Amino acid sequence: MSGTNLDENAAREVAANWAIARGRLPPKFQSFAVEHLRLYPNTDQGNLEVHLHFFDLATEDAKAQWNKYCHAQTNWSGEWMLETVKHLAIINAAGIAGAATLLATQGADGWVKFAFCFFTFGLMLSVLDLWLCACGFQARSEEGNRRFVKARDSVSWQQWSKSLDPVLHGKKWFKIAERVGWTAAVLWVAAASSLGVHLFK
Repeated sequence: MSGTNLDENAAREVAANWAIARGRLPPKFQSFAVEHLRLYPNTDQGNLEVHLHFFDLATEDAKAQWNKYCHAQTNWSGEWMLETVKHLAIINAAGIAGAATLLATQGADGWVKFAFCFFTFGLMLSVLDLWLCACGFQARSEEGNRRFVKARDSVSWQQWSKSLDPVLHGKKWFKIAERVGWTAAVLWVAAASSLGVHLFK
């Protein structure tokens, strides 16, 4: 059949035999063969098998890349949680403890009260920032899984190319987290400055 233009039935048969010989599921490649034949009617067996081979390589590579991406996003999410809690919570909790100690003394003034409030709100925003970033990484991981499925189930080059579009999911979470994080940092600076004014005035 090589050298002779294929019809849809012949293309399906060639694709099924090609897929079975390589341990692949025939329906995916049969659909690709039909779609390819509609775009390029003058297709013989050899030409179709070449395109089946390269399409298989492309989809497998896309699946591997998205699988790797999902694992990376999941790992970054966990590391971000740990590091955020460890650093932001520690410095704000330490500030709360110091301010509370000063409040317990008779010499505490309004600056100490300001510091206590700023540290407290900073700690709350730090936890919120942690949650927002975790949501952002989770959204990206879920989008990565959807792209994995899209690459796996693609039956044409057009569908395959759509699985490689830039990942924008999670962007809104990170934008909000950035603002919350800067607010928490500003509150920490304000709290530390308030304590400094109390101690050195």
